[in-house]
Amino acid sequence: PSSGGLTVEATDLVLPGRNGFDLKITRVYDSLASDAAYKDGDKRLINSFGQGWTLDLPGLETNDKGQYIKLQKGATYEVKWTGDRDYFSYEQHEGEHFRLEKFRRKTGEHEVRFLGIYLYTAEDWALDSYRLILKDGTQYIFNTEGKVAEIIDRTGNNRIKVEYAGKNITRMVDTLGREAKFVYSGDKIVTITGGGKKVTYGYDGANLVAATYTDTGEN
Repeated sequence: PSSGGLTVEATDLVLPGRNGFDLKITRVYDSLASDAAYKDGDKRLINSFGQGWTLDLPGLETNDKGQYIKLQKGATYEVKWTGDRDYFSYEQHEGEHFRLEKFRRKTGEHEVRFLGIYLYTAEDWALDSYRLILKDGTQYIFNTEGKVAEIIDRTGNNRIKVEYAGKNITRMVDTLGREAKFVYSGDKIVTITGGGKKVTYGYDGANLVAATYTDTGEN
């Protein structure tokens, strides 16, 4: 995994869930991400609290060097898939222990020809979703963009769904219907509300400088 930077985490909101499966909003500061934040035009401000800060959620990233899975707390691994057709997997047993799965669906077939001569019929496949399974049994379902769409506890009975507008998270809602709502200014999160609490974030340019906690009186 990648390492060598300073990481700091802060939990801003906790909505107690069933069987201890809480809806928890935690942000993480990664000094390496901060140092690289504005190089080569890569601002890295998706679901962000300013330079270096992001929501503590896993995610998949694909670039010209390959595909990578970033876990909570920032550990990052290159994904080396094995499989075929509709199912691929990757397992990691050093450091973090997890299994990552990729699901595809068949969308059709097409003929492959050379100089008008039929050679064979090829199948067309489309990416459907990814699933990350941690050592404790917690599952993360990712959409086709590699972003968390759902978190499932080890029993499979408790879930947290994650909703987006474009690339920004707008709402997280658990099995009991309790929700956390996100409001943005540009690419930066400015408020999160849920469970009668509100967190307001203050910025100086690209830098997070304050987090203020208030009661809203609403549940």
